[in-house]
Amino acid sequence: MKLSYYRLAAHLDQGKLEPVYVIMGEQDLLRELAVAKIKRHVLGDDESPFNLDRFDGEATDGAQV
Repeated sequence: MKLSYYRLAAHLDQGKLEPVYVIMGEQDLLRELAVAKIKRHVLGDDESPFNLDRFDGEATDGAQV
């Protein structure tokens, strides 16, 4: 499924949550905002790192994921 940053909020508000999100695009700010939006939806105000893994595509290869 492909979602723009702007459709992501509606997707999450409908209670939809995918097991994995690949965040990509040219704009650093929109990528960071998308990650923050997903984290807030899943973790709420508790930003505990429990059960959360974030991989940077430029520093990670597929075997590490």
